[in-house]
Amino acid sequence: MNFYDELGALAKEIEVDNYKVANDILDVADEVKEIKSASLINKNDRIVAVNPLQGLMKGRVYICGDIVAPNYAVIKEDTGEDVGIFRMDRFVLDYDQI
Repeated sequence: MNFYDELGALAKEIEVDNYKVANDILDVADEVKEIKSASLINKNDRIVAVNPLQGLMKGRVYICGDIVAPNYAVIKEDTGEDVGIFRMDRFVLDYDQI
């Protein structure tokens, strides 16, 4: 279970007692998720393609390899095979690893 899901479960658990506190927890969870999605992608991070191109499938998980130029990196399959060099704005961090 990731951080966002844990906060959501906590909010549901206490919702009966205090609706305002539960909503505050969900608001914090949304902010954390936003911050995590805006964070920089680093080498060896699990990433998800959001903008498909030759060799990339939308929604598929890849591994970020070496950064070869600003905003460009080697993209690898989860098996370690190179897919190619792509712009990093085609990917977001895999939320399951957060």
